[in-house]
Amino acid sequence: MARRRLFTPAWLLAGLLIGALLAGCSAGKAQGPGHIQLSPPELDLGAIPNTGPVSYTLKVQNVGRGWLEITGISTSCGCTTAEIARQRLSPGEATDLVVTFDPQAHGGLTGPILRQVYIRSNDPETPEAVLALRGTVVAAGGAHQDALPQPAVLSPDPLENAVTVYYNRACADCLTYVQETVLPLLWERGYPEPVYKDYVNEPANRGELLARSDALGVPPGLQSHLTVFIGDRIILEGHVPQHVVADLLTTPPDAFDRIVVYQDRMIGARDYTVWAFRGEPQTYPLDTPVGEYLAYLQAHREHLPASPAGDRRALLPLVLITGFLDGLNPCAFAVLLFFIAFLFTIRRTVSSIWAMGLIYVAAIYLAYFLIGLGLMQAILFTGEHHLMARIGSWLVIVLGLINVKDYFFPQLPIHLRIPTIAHGAIQDWLKRATYPAAAVGGFLVGLCTFPCSGGIYVAIVGLLTARTTYWQGVGYLGLYNLMFVLPLLLILAGVGNRRVLHRIRLVEQSSRRWVRLATGLGMIVIGAVILIWFV
Repeated sequence: MARRRLFTPAWLLAGLLIGALLAGCSAGKAQGPGHIQLSPPELDLGAIPNTGPVSYTLKVQNVGRGWLEITGISTSCGCTTAEIARQRLSPGEATDLVVTFDPQAHGGLTGPILRQVYIRSNDPETPEAVLALRGTVVAAGGAHQDALPQPAVLSPDPLENAVTVYYNRACADCLTYVQETVLPLLWERGYPEPVYKDYVNEPANRGELLARSDALGVPPGLQSHLTVFIGDRIILEGHVPQHVVADLLTTPPDAFDRIVVYQDRMIGARDYTVWAFRGEPQTYPLDTPVGEYLAYLQAHREHLPASPAGDRRALLPLVLITGFLDGLNPCAFAVLLFFIAFLFTIRRTVSSIWAMGLIYVAAIYLAYFLIGLGLMQAILFTGEHHLMARIGSWLVIVLGLINVKDYFFPQLPIHLRIPTIAHGAIQDWLKRATYPAAAVGGFLVGLCTFPCSGGIYVAIVGLLTARTTYWQGVGYLGLYNLMFVLPLLLILAGVGNRRVLHRIRLVEQSSRRWVRLATGLGMIVIGAVILIWFV
């Protein structure tokens, strides 16, 4: 008798997955989210000489039970910058935040200042921590200078204006830039007076700015201390060169749907960054016309993927469709039908069969959900979110081709199925016909069916990690797994007697090859869609 093969490619893949799950869980170190703590929570700078920049160091600590991801840092004025040593902190870990204030950015003017540093993270309780800096700029040698001006804030009805300025009132240079650089260009072209919104003295405006930026898909790395929305089409972040603003205002509407230009420095600027929500942001020297980017955009428009944030709404149908496709799994179907038939054989009642079937399906859901969390933690640990999404997409295509191969050439090696060695263990548990045994059997099926169709799962988890926050990704993961077990729930709901069960089993056995073919083709299409439109 030939020796039974203990290891198959599918079983090896399952082992690798379990290893990734364990690695991801261990990488997380603890359950729960990260929480940010600033030490101190506010800086009193006292008297600040107006001769040059001064820097201050404080601690940023993760006091939560999970990883803390710093996703973006910005300030309320270009005279203030902030740099953090580490952007990913394990539970209990701390890092340095260096804040620099340069009074020369305002020409050395003296007077009281209020600046704020905004630290965005995956902390669900404090998604944006605010560090306040207070002090008084004094002239070197005791010379007197005029205090920093406090300009009046215009407040027209925002519903009647297409232009909105979010700024720090205490930063006179920001308002001067808007009034002397941007406003003349707007007035020349018939734009109305802007709506000015001070987000330091009125914190609600800060929340409105963040919500609007996130809704439009402006990434944290392109959000500045000064933001001018010209409608929702042109977004100026910081002190954008005047020639760039002028060119954008005269550009035909079909040149871009939406564009953001970023230049955060008030002095010493050398370049600016521009992005039309397709492909990657591009950076150019300060005197380069924006037409160079628009020409690049026009030449490569068909090959540049759409903005991840801008297409976030497209994730929901993608998650639902791929989850259902992943759930069309002949492996899990066969085991469920075997389990139900066995329960009928030992004369269990229909209500008992449904109860055990629901426990079985719930255990599969739990196993697959935990696999997804492990993969997500592992991808977050590597930091290569988009790369993992691309690798997962190619894996989907390869596994889809294997399914197609099984339809046309079933005799060839390498198959996507539950490893043979696992069949006996699963059946032994299910034959015990108890609720705990149904849970254990379902959990084992969830682990062992991953090699059959888990390629889609890898791609989707990579995509969610790259395109959503952690908790958004967890929510999408829950929806995906609900769709994954939906085919099993439909089968369970339709099983009311032995005759129906017998017919379902006959259909399942006769259409198994067709299901593999359809699933394989669907996997190839899904992998291509993710590669072309999402990563």
